[in-house]
Amino acid sequence: MWSPCSVTCGDGKQTRRRRIIRPHRYVDDEENSPCNAPEKQFSSMSYRMLILIIKYIIHIINYYSLFVQLNLYFKNYLLQLYIVKFTKLFVISLLNKVQQSEKKKK
Repeated sequence: MWSPCSVTCGDGKQTRRRRIIRPHRYVDDEENSPCNAPEKQFSSMSYRMLILIIKYIIHIINYYSLFVQLNLYFKNYLLQLYIVKFTKLFVISLLNKVQQSEKKKK
């Protein structure tokens, strides 16, 4: 278990101690043996915080990208609706004008 951070903000440090209870029996060389790992480990809070910030930024970018895609989709959809509506109104007005001109001819 990691100890509490040494400072409340900034470049604090955490430590933990570990103990080898059952080492691996077959290891090629002693350097890779878990028993040769340091008993006391250190962790920099600023490094771990940086990783969290990067993950958060990636999350925001993905969310914003999805928002932009949806926004473009709906804008295109609305544009298509307006084009269809405008075309219908235009055709109806042309038909009315044609009908009026035919009535005048009679």
